Amino acid sequence: MTEITEKRGSAWVEVKADGIEKLVFKWRGRGVFSETFNLQKFPFDVQRLSIRLISRRPSSELLLIPDDDGGTSVDSTNFMEDNEWSILTDLFDSSRGSLKTNLCVFPTETNPEYEKDGEPRSKVKISFYLSRGCGFHILNTFLPMFLLTMMAVASYFIDAVESVGDRLAITTTIVLAIVLFQNGVDCPKVSYLTFQVKYKIFCCEIPLFLMVLQNCVASKFTSDGSDDVDWYTLIAWVVMFGVLNLSFMIWAMILAFTRGSPESIDELALRKK
Repeated sequence: MTEITEKRGSAWVEVKADGIEKLVFKWRGRGVFSETFNLQKFPFDVQRLSIRLISRRPSSELLLIPDDDGGTSVDSTNFMEDNEWSILTDLFDSSRGSLKTNLCVFPTETNPEYEKDGEPRSKVKISFYLSRGCGFHILNTFLPMFLLTMMAVASYFIDAVESVGDRLAITTTIVLAIVLFQNGVDCPKVSYLTFQVKYKIFCCEIPLFLMVLQNCVASKFTSDGSDDVDWYTLIAWVVMFGVLNLSFMIWAMILAFTRGSPESIDELALRKK
């Protein structure tokens, strides 16, 4: 949380049937918040946005308890959507046993860095989950890279002995085209490999490197007039390229259809606990 510009609150005491008094507090605030994203699965990622409320008093004196009677949800009627993110619904809040909610509440105790005199503080983490729309990236990033790489197959239909320069011209032009295309793609600038970068490396750069290498040495294996080795390498390249793309396609489908599952949400909860 970086700034709170407006806040309004009220509090009262409720007495339950068992005689236990509970302090009920309602607070409305307007502020600017920030969150660190994990983009390893980009663009099939789900991001968790959280607010943590921590008591200044030890847990032995004060416990923060979610209001189970007031309902828990995110009101998105006044949200300004940009068609890139959507709030995940029908989540299972394991801490409260509730179904079909878009907001999860995790009551717990503070980490050691928040403790004073060795006594933990009561803490409540309020979280909701955003799912990124991947259709734009599939049509404008993955599909063009796939088609550009497949165009390198055209070099095999040029004579390997007399026109080796023309072969190399095709493959190197495609390599430069992919490099220029990637420079124009808006992708996260992070120090680790995202799903998109892994696809570019394994399904574009490595196959094109092998294609350029084959074009350089093809004349040595076809100098006797036989094109068998040339065609064998073409078949091997197509099989390798197809297996790699099929593997990434299956991987992408798994990420896309399971990112709202309880296992995916639990993974985010453990990562940002």
